[in-house]
Amino acid sequence: MSREPFSAQADWDVQERARDAVAGVKKATGTNYTLSQFLEDALARHTAYVEETYNDGQPFPPRRQPLPRGRPVADISWKTHPLQDSAG
Repeated sequence: MSREPFSAQADWDVQERARDAVAGVKKATGTNYTLSQFLEDALARHTAYVEETYNDGQPFPPRRQPLPRGRPVADISWKTHPLQDSAG
């Protein structure tokens, strides 16, 4: 599987928590855990959650058009995520 650049914006405090988590894992395990690996793991886990929640556990069909750019007007991520209380 090829690795491709992926760009997205996130709140500063979320970015810092992620960086701190990566540093903590590196220290605790002595491994070369990277922010890229952390983000790939998080994307895979959340994608599986969304597929399970909104598409009977199946992958969504491929998009026919690019996603709109920018933050959506109605952000549902923190309203529906099961880890809402511990994440914010």
